[in-house]
Amino acid sequence: MRRTLHMGTVRVVVAVLTAVLSSPALDAQSVNSARSIILGAVTDTGLRPISGVDVSIALIGMHALTDARGQFRMLSVPAGDHLLIGRHLGFRPLLANITVGAADTLRLALFLARDATVLAPVVVNERTASPRLQEFEDRRKRGNGEFFDQRDIESRGVAAMADIIRESKDVRVTMAGGKLFAMSSRQWTSCSMQIYVDGIPLAGGTGSTPFDLNLLPSPQEIMAMEIYAGAASVPLWLPAGQQSGKRGCGAIMLWTRDGSIEKPEL
Repeated sequence: MRRTLHMGTVRVVVAVLTAVLSSPALDAQSVNSARSIILGAVTDTGLRPISGVDVSIALIGMHALTDARGQFRMLSVPAGDHLLIGRHLGFRPLLANITVGAADTLRLALFLARDATVLAPVVVNERTASPRLQEFEDRRKRGNGEFFDQRDIESRGVAAMADIIRESKDVRVTMAGGKLFAMSSRQWTSCSMQIYVDGIPLAGGTGSTPFDLNLLPSPQEIMAMEIYAGAASVPLWLPAGQQSGKRGCGAIMLWTRDGSIEKPEL
C-alpha cells in the first residue's frame, strides 16, 4: 500500500509493507502488545541521501539518526498512531502522521526540503532570537489570539500539551475512543480546529477526522503556542488544512524549540 502526504512544502511518500502474523492462534492481547520495526530512508527533493537527520517519534522518546546512505531504523516500536518528526539543520522540519500495526514492518521514504531562511550572524555570548519567535512576538503585540511563550508553557508543569490547550477559552477539548480533539468553543455544532506544528497543518487521518492531541510533542519540545478562535483572526499566510481551520473553526499553532537558529540537540 502506498500513501502520499502533502504538508505545506514538504512532500512525504510512505510505503507500507505489512508483515503477516505467523501464528493465527495469537490472542487479541498478544497482538495489541506486539511491537514493530520502522525502516526508512531520507533524501532531499533531488533524491540525494541526507545523513545525520534526527528522526523521532513524539511522546515516546524514540530517536534514530540517518547514516551516510540516509537510512535509519527503529526497533520495538509500539503499535498505534504516532507523529513522526524529522529534523536537520538547513532543512525544514518534516512531520507526518503514521500508523504502526502490530508486529509489522513499516518502510518509509521521506523527503526534506531545504530551508531558504537566511540565518542571522551568531554573536559570541549573545543569543539571537529565531525569525519565527520574533514573528510570534509581533503577532502577540497585535493581540488577535491567545499566546503562550516558553515561560508560560513551562510554568504549567504538565506532561501534555492538551492540558495547556484546555485552558483556552476558545477551545473545547473532547474525548472519543481514547483520543483527544480540539473543538471550537464558539460553535454550537462540532467544529474541529486545525492543528499546525512549525507552520505545517497536521491531518488527523482519513477524511475529516480531527487530529489527536495525544500525538502532539511534549511541552518540553514546544517554545510557543498560538490559538485563534476563528477565520477572522487566523493568519492569512497559513496553508489551508483538512480540519476547516480557515473556514471559521479556528487554529492552534505550535512552534518547536528545534526551530531556533541553534543546532538541535540530538
